[in-house]
Amino acid sequence: MHHLRIVTLLLAGCLAWVQAQQADPDPVSVELTAFVVTEVVLDDGRVTEEFAEAQAVFPGQVIEYRLTATNRSGAILPAGRLALVGPVPAETRYLADSATATGPDGRLEASLDGEAFAEPPLLVTETDAEGREVEVEADPGDYRALRWVVLRALQPDEEIVLRYRVVVR
Repeated sequence: MHHLRIVTLLLAGCLAWVQAQQADPDPVSVELTAFVVTEVVLDDGRVTEEFAEAQAVFPGQVIEYRLTATNRSGAILPAGRLALVGPVPAETRYLADSATATGPDGRLEASLDGEAFAEPPLLVTETDAEGREVEVEADPGDYRALRWVVLRALQPDEEIVLRYRVVVR
């Protein structure tokens, strides 16, 4: 039953966190859903992926989070006004380069603490063998949150879906 508790905590914690990160919850509705990703080998040898809503998760499984935002304001949401945050729960590790690319219409940022964001790769300070402090790239698996800043206007009732993946510890 431990795995059922993990998925419940993952989903409940993520949903509460996403809602808390909305600066103005009225004009944009945000929904976070989680899917277990399973690779399936077809008869012809090709590999495809299947997605099932996350009811129970086990260590080693890959979860795809889908963050769906819809402009419910009835008006155009100006460029740069929307920033969507997707948490990476402590019981998981972010899978590098799995986040939906935003292209020229947006900017992807990451956080090691869920509060301070910067464009990846993130840098951390470590002490080298000679005792000097040096900056090195952080392991993307240590990211605690991702943030997409939408740099284009969002039309009324327009929906965007952003995806990222984690692996359960």
